[in-house]
Amino acid sequence: MYNDLNKVIILGSLVMKPKVLYTDAGYPICIMLVNVKSHSKNDEKYKSNLVKTTILGKYGEFCGGQLDRDSKVLIEGRLSTHIKRLENKDYHLLEVLASHVYFLDKKEEEKDGSWAD
Repeated sequence: MYNDLNKVIILGSLVMKPKVLYTDAGYPICIMLVNVKSHSKNDEKYKSNLVKTTILGKYGEFCGGQLDRDSKVLIEGRLSTHIKRLENKDYHLLEVLASHVYFLDKKEEEKDGSWAD
């Protein structure tokens, strides 16, 4: 009757330039850390939430080449969990596997109001 739904949409800015890594077979994997700000109704200060985001394949390679630190992005994807063992304890780590990345920054030629010919 109910279908499981695993969909995440986050809006934020990159903490650092994305890293593009390659598997032994040459498959690109882009890893980004996105700062998502939030605040409660009772508190006027913003809280930073850092979200690890992974983009696979050629799309990840493209994003890694186009985005930089402080780039504004909207990401659609799904949650994925990994178990990491440290000092005989298991830690469950969440990350977003991105299916779409929307670049929200203006292009350089638009920022200064001129267009390059």
